[in-house]
Order: sequence, then C-alpha cells, then structure tokens
Amino acid sequence: MAAIFVKPTMDINDLYKYWGEIKNSWRNLYALLLYNKDHEKLRNYVIQSYNILDDMSGEDVFVFILDDLKDPNPPVKIFSLMKELGISYTKIPCLAFFKSLDDDEIFSYQFQKDKPYSEQFLFIFDKARKCCEENEEKEDKFECLKSKLTRHKIKKKIMPILKAALRIAEMKISS
Repeated sequence: MAAIFVKPTMDINDLYKYWGEIKNSWRNLYALLLYNKDHEKLRNYVIQSYNILDDMSGEDVFVFILDDLKDPNPPVKIFSLMKELGISYTKIPCLAFFKSLDDDEIFSYQFQKDKPYSEQFLFIFDKARKCCEENEEKEDKFECLKSKLTRHKIKKKIMPILKAALRIAEMKISS
C-alpha cells in the first residue's frame, strides 16, 4: 500500500498533528512535494498522475502533497511551511525528504524544467526503493537516498563541462 497524503491547507501545526499518527507506523522515507500555482505543468502532472505517483512511491516514500488537486486556486501555505522547516524558497518545485520532523535535516531534490516529470519521479522513487531495500534504519535510508541524488546532481553539472573540454582537446589534437 502506497502512501500519499493530500491536504491543501497544511501548516506546521497540522504537519505535527498528522506526524504523531504516521511516524510510528511508517518505516521508510518521508517527503513533502512542494510546488505552487506558478508550477502549472507539475501541478497538472500530479493531478493527472496521482494514482501513478501513489503506486511509484509504494511502501518506500510517504509523500505529503499540499494541494487540493481539485480547486484551481488551492489555499496552499507552501512558503510559510518552507520557512518553518528551513527550506529555501528557491528550491521549489522539489521533493523535500526528511527522516523525522524531530530532525532538522531536510534534503531537497529540485525538479528540472527541461525533463519530463514522469522520468524524474521514476528516477527518484527508483533510488528511494533501492535505498529502502539496502538499509534497515531510517537514518541509513535517508543518507543513501541523499547520496544517490546528490551524485546525480553533480554528474549532471560536470558532464557538460567534461564534454566541452573533450571537444576542445579533440579540436587542438586534430589541428
């Protein structure tokens, strides 16, 4: 059974209230899916693919979605919640992973604008599944996912630079 919790008006107090019910029954990772009305493509994907996301997250990631999914102008409190949790406003749209609300560490995986959301969710949830399978403790699952997603980000930034350097080297060698 997958777990996606949808509540459009969640604030930090609501999150703590539901946290008490969830933390003892969920053994794997937690994430907040953070976006606002300006991220229309992501919002539309979430609305149209809600069941797919629910299935993809599986038993590995309990996802909190702060959106109505029916109301075109949901009364979301994204920025106040981000401020309370110490997440930079520049990170949205993102999936913000955390081990526990009792822990200050949050890892935000920011979505790429130029890549389909379906591919990005598949990638993220695949890494989460592997980390949950490979590790017993929630702390280890979180650190595993953080490591895998960070390496992916670094690789995305370095590869264009390496390719450009290789082209320059090839041009110098051939001249």
